[in-house]
Amino acid sequence: MKTTDIFQALGSLLLAAFGAIVFSVIVFAGLGFAVSRILKADPGYAELSEAGEWAELQGIELTHRHDSQTSTPKLLRKADGAANYDVIGLSTSDLASPIVWILLSEHRANGSVFSMPQVNSYALACHYIDELKGVVDLDAVVERNLRSHCN
Repeated sequence: MKTTDIFQALGSLLLAAFGAIVFSVIVFAGLGFAVSRILKADPGYAELSEAGEWAELQGIELTHRHDSQTSTPKLLRKADGAANYDVIGLSTSDLASPIVWILLSEHRANGSVFSMPQVNSYALACHYIDELKGVVDLDAVVERNLRSHCN
C-alpha cells in the first residue's frame, strides 16, 4: 500500500467525519428550536419567564399588606422601592385585599396584566390614567385594562 493511498483513505475518512458532525449540529439545532417553540407556547413556561415580575409584585404587596384602603392611587416609581418597575396601588372592594398592585410598564404573555393580589374589583378616575401616561411608561394593554375600570 502506497503512502498516497493511505492519505487518500485518511482524507476520505476525515471528510466523512466532518460531514457527520455538520449533520449532527444541524439536527440538534433544529430539535432545540422546535423544543423551545413548544415550551414558549406552554403557559407554564410563560409563568416561569414572568418570575421576576411576580416576585416584585409579591414583595410590594407584602410590604404594603397592612396599609389601609385609600381613595388615592399609590404610585411606586422605581426609586420608591419598586426596584425594576413602576407599580400602582388601587383600592379594591375586597376587605381581605384592600389594595391591588398593578405593574404599569409590562403585561403578561397571555395578554392580561400583572396584579397582586389577583382581584378584579378596583376603580380609579379616568383622568388619572391620562396623568399617569405623562409620568410613567404605561403599557398599552395595561392602559386598556385600567380604562375598563375607570369612572
